[in-house]
Amino acid sequence: MTSLRWLVLAAATLLAACATPHARRTDVLFWNQPQREAAFRAMQTHYASNVVRHGVAHPLPDGSPVEPQFADGSTLDAYMAARHVAGVMVVQDGRVRLQRYGLGATPDTRWTSFSVAKSFTSTLVGAALRDGSIHSLDDKVIRYIPELAAGAYRDVTVRQLLTMTSGVRWNEDYVDPRSDVAMMYEGARRPGVPLLVTYMAPLPREFAPGE
Repeated sequence: MTSLRWLVLAAATLLAACATPHARRTDVLFWNQPQREAAFRAMQTHYASNVVRHGVAHPLPDGSPVEPQFADGSTLDAYMAARHVAGVMVVQDGRVRLQRYGLGATPDTRWTSFSVAKSFTSTLVGAALRDGSIHSLDDKVIRYIPELAAGAYRDVTVRQLLTMTSGVRWNEDYVDPRSDVAMMYEGARRPGVPLLVTYMAPLPREFAPGE
């Protein structure tokens, strides 16, 4: 399995598991606020999950404390409560200047990452580039995932994927049950091909790659 294909699988695992015995993957988009607050800290109880063990943790040192100032005189705690924020962290020059939790969360609370997965994926791409598993960021994606040659991704480079400038048409309307973000895991499986790749392969182009 090529490195980029493995990275697609890794990202898909972070977003949702390979099987959903309890709920459909798309259900998460339409949970109400109490459902989100309960489930985002325990996604493994709603979706089948893979465990990835971490290595040795290296806590960041504390920096000089900072407290946000709001024009209306309100506090960060009030802001977090009004917007249902589970955690806020400010890191500057490798030091933690603020760390605050809400919704009953603590530093030990698990919470679903959603788009944070993109940062992990890009880090893994850097490691694959260093190791030679990916030759160049300017390689076409289809060098590593040939199944994407059927649509607009055939002209997209690895670098354009990382910078989210593929130009491929994508509807990310979170209230539309027929949007791409809602439908990307609801399709027929092809043996040996990640379901996400099967969905992405025929997508058309909206803009030139790189724009």
